[in-house]
Amino acid sequence: SGHGVGSGLVMAMTRTILHIFCKKEKSPARVCAVINDYLFHNTASNFFVTMFYGMLEIKTGKITYANAGHNQGVIYRDNKSMVMPAGGIGLGAVENETFENFTKDEVITLKDQDVLIHATDGIEEAMDDSREEFGRERLYQAIRKAPSKNPQDIIESINKSVKRFSGKAPQLDDITMFALKKGK
Repeated sequence: SGHGVGSGLVMAMTRTILHIFCKKEKSPARVCAVINDYLFHNTASNFFVTMFYGMLEIKTGKITYANAGHNQGVIYRDNKSMVMPAGGIGLGAVENETFENFTKDEVITLKDQDVLIHATDGIEEAMDDSREEFGRERLYQAIRKAPSKNPQDIIESINKSVKRFSGKAPQLDDITMFALKKGK
């Protein structure tokens, strides 16, 4: 949350804790709780981190994940965009007693040819000159307009759509995303 050196330091702490505990803990929600506890007790109250953390079983397509206040992911299946169940509270925002009530392990299984797309809020909140936001529906349209359903084409389609929409309006947040596809 926020920008600048302070936010960068909080992100560095978050990554360090994640790298330490992701090898020891199999529950994404539990890893998030460990990070949350550390950030809550060791950073200023105005800092928090949103995070989607998942583990993919490549052979089966099973993804076990936790969402700590991050945007919902999208699964593109059979020419339709489906929103992944999400929830959670940003890391470092509340004590673990509250955090653990909202941040749980979720499980989804990708079917053959499914594409999972996850993005930061900078995409949906990108604005045009009249301060209208790009929004979720335009995100879905950009996914459908991709020339093929390979992850790179989908990401390029989303980027082009955001740039066309926002024109020369300055953007206030980062635009970061990933996409993965099950099968070829």
